[in-house]
Amino acid sequence: MNIELIDLSVYELCNYIRENELGEFDMLKILKAYTDDFNLELLKRLDWDMSFYLFQEGEIMEAKFTTEDIDNAIKERTNAGIEIPYIMPKTIEELTPRQIENRKKAKNILFQTEKIINLEALLFPYEFYSVRTFRRLVQSKIKELQPNQKYTPISIRLNDYMEKTDGSDTSTLPPPEPELIDFSEDMDTKTRLAILQELGIFDYLIKTAYPINNANKIASLLSAIIGGEAKTLQTYINPIISPDTDQRNAPKKIHKEKARQILQKLGYVAKKL
Repeated sequence: MNIELIDLSVYELCNYIRENELGEFDMLKILKAYTDDFNLELLKRLDWDMSFYLFQEGEIMEAKFTTEDIDNAIKERTNAGIEIPYIMPKTIEELTPRQIENRKKAKNILFQTEKIINLEALLFPYEFYSVRTFRRLVQSKIKELQPNQKYTPISIRLNDYMEKTDGSDTSTLPPPEPELIDFSEDMDTKTRLAILQELGIFDYLIKTAYPINNANKIASLLSAIIGGEAKTLQTYINPIISPDTDQRNAPKKIHKEKARQILQKLGYVAKKL
């Protein structure tokens, strides 16, 4: 596998798979190298990031089609006797208590919670075929590595695919309370450091919090905050604050991508990653 391919961000990797004709054999070789010989933590994070990619790129593709395009596609399917593809929301029995409460709140502010047309399947069914095939390989490998633990693939959706159904003015309604998101599962030290880097914590410590202005002192401080051995943290932090030093222990692109996605979920616009 080309070394440059390993260094791609998840977004760039998805574009590469999307734009090239690859069989599952080639995809498995890429996956093995990209996730450091099928590292379970990296596989899970890759699955999460691919979900975000598919959601984001799907939104971009959908924006290229007009209401007339959608109506024409529906008519063509109807005339040909082909079923219209829908996205079916989970039944009430499948929801957690928190999801049930969120759905009730959504209905109260005029959000649609019924089935909606699957525009990807209707308008561009093959656009992301290769990417979805690659993601299925990722999920299959995750399940293979943890056979006794259920794995539920993550799906990025906007309020469970809810959309406003009328033109009512809801500007006077109080905004919904921000969702409480727990990112603690599968969090690794390098991703934590990438988040701190993006938030400017290292710059602050070096420039403002004198004398905590070198790798040893910062590592000592962070060992008390995020845990981990100070000696190990020092090897990760030194290449972050000293770009001219050996970068082998610095957070990799996959860690930075994970950090970027977490921050974006919280509404933060990443500037560096």
